[in-house]
Amino acid sequence: MHTLIDIFRFGLSMLSIVNPLGAVPLFIGLCQRRNRTSAEKISTSAALTTAATLLVSLFFGHAILRFFGISIASFTIGGGILLLLTALGMISSNGAAAAIEVDGVNLPRISGHAIG
Repeated sequence: MHTLIDIFRFGLSMLSIVNPLGAVPLFIGLCQRRNRTSAEKISTSAALTTAATLLVSLFFGHAILRFFGISIASFTIGGGILLLLTALGMISSNGAAAAIEVDGVNLPRISGHAIG
């Protein structure tokens, strides 16, 4: 059985991985030209998708990786490459407006580096 300390540690690590406070300025900047209803729909969709992805990863992650024959080491390397490409994209951005979408490409950006 998990102790209260284990649950607290898990919650803190998930908070640091998902980083909701770091996403707030980005979300505000990307939604400043949208009306309130549209921004609320986007935030709800992003929150639900992120929660679902993290819960599926938590409960079925190892089984999914085993099914596809992917080792944890390979998955870690793939996540590092994804993080590198994201960082390079941020550095080389030409200031164009970003699209707000919840899809397979943006999901690791939304839910943090816990899944990618």
